[in-house]
Amino acid sequence: MAAGGHRSYVVQYRAGTISRRLTIKGVLKLADARKEARAVLGAVAKGKDPLEDRRRETAASANTLKSIASEYFDREGAKLRTMADRRATFNRLIFPKLGARQIDSIRRREIVQLLDKIEDESGAVMADHTLA
Repeated sequence: MAAGGHRSYVVQYRAGTISRRLTIKGVLKLADARKEARAVLGAVAKGKDPLEDRRRETAASANTLKSIASEYFDREGAKLRTMADRRATFNRLIFPKLGARQIDSIRRREIVQLLDKIEDESGAVMADHTLA
């Protein structure tokens, strides 16, 4: 137990020849941590690597359109006068449709369809602003 009263539990296992330590998240009681550890060890016995799966999920969530656009807004926001308009356009028109998607899974066809829909609903000027 840490000095502040926080407890953390770790499961150590081998994935092939590599020794791994996986921190069990969100567990407060020892009995619950043991159940979670048994589940992790069961997955390891079936040939999976839970730590690698968790790392892959974390990397995937960082590669979404919303996260990449937010990084751009934070980095370039002070340099552009139109940043507030761009951010509002993304929040209103793009993020609800494509924000949670992986950046490499978005196809040109989907962008064209989104722009056509924006043009039909909000006009050609708004579609041009969104494309820009």
